[in-house]
Amino acid sequence: MTEAQFDLPDGWQDQSVQILAAGPPDTAPEFSFVVSRQPIPAGKDLDAFVTGEMELLKGALSRFRLLRRVDTTLDGVPAVEAEFTWSREGQPVQQHQTYLFYRRIALTLTASALLGNFPRYNGDLQRLLASFELER
Repeated sequence: MTEAQFDLPDGWQDQSVQILAAGPPDTAPEFSFVVSRQPIPAGKDLDAFVTGEMELLKGALSRFRLLRRVDTTLDGVPAVEAEFTWSREGQPVQQHQTYLFYRRIALTLTASALLGNFPRYNGDLQRLLASFELER
């Protein structure tokens, strides 16, 4: 991790979450970029995994609306991008998620902002994704 390193006991899995935020200091973030990890579910390919995640989000998020879902690559690895909106406490939120399987981990990269703020940070998001390099 950024602040330290340590040895994990055998059998432990990295299921950490990293949260990066943009916006004026000492205020609630206007834009966030979250990287989450989980083991790849047994027997699921990337498409089935993303379909399951979309169903979970649809059931959990108020006014969920899928804007687009496309196959892509991230650092040469097959990936799926999904953009959607939903409502949090009456505020419309937009999210962009990129899903990929790498080694034995399902990575989900999630960019979030209030709907009105999202376009302002789209360039930053595209630069983040274009610069994303997997450990080889």
